[in-house]
Amino acid sequence: MTTLAPPTAGVGPTTTTTSGGRSGPVAWMALPALAMFIGFGVIPLVGVLALSFTTWDGIGEIHPSGLTSWRAELSDPGLPHALWVTFEVMILSWAVQTPMSILIGVFLAAHKRYRGFLAVLYFIPLLLSSAAIAITFKALLDPNFGLGPGLHIPLLTQDWLGRSGLALGVVIFVVSWQFIPFHSLIYQGAVRQIPTSMYEAAQIDGAGRVRQFFSITLPQLNLRPHLRAHRRRTRRRHPRPRAGHVQDRLPGQPDGTGERDRGHPRPGRPGTGAATAPARRRQLEREPAGGSLT
Repeated sequence: MTTLAPPTAGVGPTTTTTSGGRSGPVAWMALPALAMFIGFGVIPLVGVLALSFTTWDGIGEIHPSGLTSWRAELSDPGLPHALWVTFEVMILSWAVQTPMSILIGVFLAAHKRYRGFLAVLYFIPLLLSSAAIAITFKALLDPNFGLGPGLHIPLLTQDWLGRSGLALGVVIFVVSWQFIPFHSLIYQGAVRQIPTSMYEAAQIDGAGRVRQFFSITLPQLNLRPHLRAHRRRTRRRHPRPRAGHVQDRLPGQPDGTGERDRGHPRPGRPGTGAATAPARRRQLEREPAGGSLT
C-alpha cells in the first residue's frame, strides 16, 4: 500500500557564508583598511596624547611633566580666539567645498572618456600631504620671491599670509583645494547610482539639465534612499525563511524547485514546493496499491 510521506518543515533558502566560497558577509575584506587606520590614525593619536603629559623639545630626552602643558594651554589668553578661527575655517570650508564637490561630482559622473581623464587630474591634490601643500603655497604666495613677483603681476604681489583678512581666505582656499576631490568622488559615485530612467522620463516631459539637477539629482543624493535600495536588493538576493513554511520535496529535487524555477523557493510561486504539493498528492492517489515512494 502506498504511504504518503509526511511533509517536511521547509528550511527555506539558506545563504552560504564566506567559508562556502560563494556569498555571505565580507567583513574580513575591511581588515586591511582597519589595520591601516589603526596604524596611521589611532596609534599616532594615542602617542600625541601621551606626549601632552611630557616635556620634550623634539630632539632631547622626554621628561614626564604631568598636566603642566595642559595648564599652560588652557590659561593662554589666545585660546578663545584660536578656537573661534578654527570653527570659522571649518564652517566656511564646508560652505565652499559642498557646492563645488556636488557640481564636480555630477560633471564627472557622465561616462565619457575626457571626463574620466579630468577625474584623475582632480584627484591629484588629495594624494599630496598637507605639509607639502603648505610649503608649496607658502612659496607661491611669498610677496618677495613668489608667483606674483616672478610673473610681475601686481595683483598677486601681496602679503597674503601677513594680513588677517587675506590669510583667512587663503587658508580656506588651500583646504578646499585639497579636499574637494575627495567629496567629489563620493558624489560622483552617488550620482551614478541614480536610475537613468528618471532622467529619460524628465527629458520626455521637457525638463532641461538645470531642472533635472534640482528636481532629480539633488533629492536623490540623499543617503537614505540608497540605503533602502541596498537593503531591498539584499532581501531579494538572500530572502529570509518564513516561520511555519511547509514545503514538500519532489523526488530528485531536494530543494523543492521545479524545472522553471531553480532559484530560492517562495510560497505561492509556480514551480515551488508549496505550489506543487496538491499535484503531488493527486499523483500519489493515482498510483496502484503496493507502490513505493522513492
